[in-house]
Amino acid sequence: LAAFEKSLAKNTPKHVKLTMARVRRVVEGVAANTVGDLSQEAVEEFLQDVAAKEKIGNRTYNHYVQATEEFYRWMVMAKRASINPLLGLKRLNTEVDVRHRRRALTPKEIAKLVESARESNEEIQCFDGETRARIYTLAYMTGLRRNELASLTPQSFDLKSKQPIVTVEAAFSKH
Repeated sequence: LAAFEKSLAKNTPKHVKLTMARVRRVVEGVAANTVGDLSQEAVEEFLQDVAAKEKIGNRTYNHYVQATEEFYRWMVMAKRASINPLLGLKRLNTEVDVRHRRRALTPKEIAKLVESARESNEEIQCFDGETRARIYTLAYMTGLRRNELASLTPQSFDLKSKQPIVTVEAAFSKH
């Protein structure tokens, strides 16, 4: 597990932390002391028990499957295992278990959010209230996501054209 964690170093700290927490939980839950103890059946049984007892959603269940698969793929690539017995781990349908319906904010809600940010004296993630209000307004008006907004540079804006344009590089765009 320590070597696998080191192999994840090029990822974000958040990804490493979540992946390792999930893999460790599965390894401990299956009581795996060796590579051979992690079978498809044992992992699925453990995850089904967790899902039933803790009422985790299908998306969370699938995150555990993904992390465990990622661990075993690394094991095979690093020649620490000859085969991946977890190939074919079943994933659950996330469309039948939606815990939080995503929706766009209404104009009234965005106005309240922007005003609240403007009136705030609190710094959040190094941004004062006025800066956050401007970021929220830009996000609302453009539909850009957080990482897309973070990738913007002065060169991303063409304010001289008849219709102002904001361009996001493909590497940062979700679509």
